[in-house]
Amino acid sequence: MNTVQIPRVVIAGTNSGVGKTTIVAGLLAAYANGGRTVQSFKVGPDYIDPGFHKIASGRDSYNLDTWLVPPHKLNPFFATMAHGVDLAIIEGVMGLYDGGREGVSSTAQIAKQLNAPVVLVIDCKAMGESAAAIAKGFRDYDPEVNFGGVILNRLGSANHERMVREGMDKIGVPVIGAIYRDDRMHSPERHLGLTPVTEVDPTEAINTIREAVEKMVNLDQLLDIASSALSIELPDAVDPKSVEKRVKIGVAYDEAFSFYYPASLAALEEKGAEIVYFSPLNDFEVPDVDG
Repeated sequence: MNTVQIPRVVIAGTNSGVGKTTIVAGLLAAYANGGRTVQSFKVGPDYIDPGFHKIASGRDSYNLDTWLVPPHKLNPFFATMAHGVDLAIIEGVMGLYDGGREGVSSTAQIAKQLNAPVVLVIDCKAMGESAAAIAKGFRDYDPEVNFGGVILNRLGSANHERMVREGMDKIGVPVIGAIYRDDRMHSPERHLGLTPVTEVDPTEAINTIREAVEKMVNLDQLLDIASSALSIELPDAVDPKSVEKRVKIGVAYDEAFSFYYPASLAALEEKGAEIVYFSPLNDFEVPDVDG
């Protein structure tokens, strides 16, 4: 076995809809704007949130999905995709502890497998010091989760922030950021979550949340938390074999066909495929490919 040290942090939520994707997009854009190379990941089989990640960071976002991928492949895959970056940010799915039976494929399980600290996003709208009780419950529910702190979202005023911070001080939970409500940060949603970036242009909203994150989140403190992550153990590396391109594979890609894991296409290329993209919506014929 060998080990690698990659600064990394999981941005989790108490539940769906607390603003995880918005905040992660802002963090990615803020770090990238500051000259750092930041790699994003998304827990679970989600293709909408990674689209926002890519626009914010300028890099493909990768899924950490132990439903469809054997768990033992997770750490080597993560280490490969995050190799050489300044920071890896992993967006959770639903609430921190939500998954299959016994927490299978939950954000908490992925965080523990990756030895990654967790920062919890709490939607503080319509609550004050009760937010601290929520934070305490999430921190104490599983002592094996490395709980690094909280980001307070949708605060209404400076007085609101002060009340919530006082509660967090009582239980010793660090506040990494405090973000105020701003409708300009909102991206269109529908029943399954955010609307895909192939149907909307979130650039303006991402710029707005980046500016808010730069002012309202302690980016140095978050980077310190990420840098405190323990090393990841990996199996011994196998020397890659050079592969001759043997086949051309046509891949439909446009506004209608966009649900792909980048890692799946990379796996085809590693096996000797040349990927040829085409658009069923806009092209008049299928390209000259083998499959």
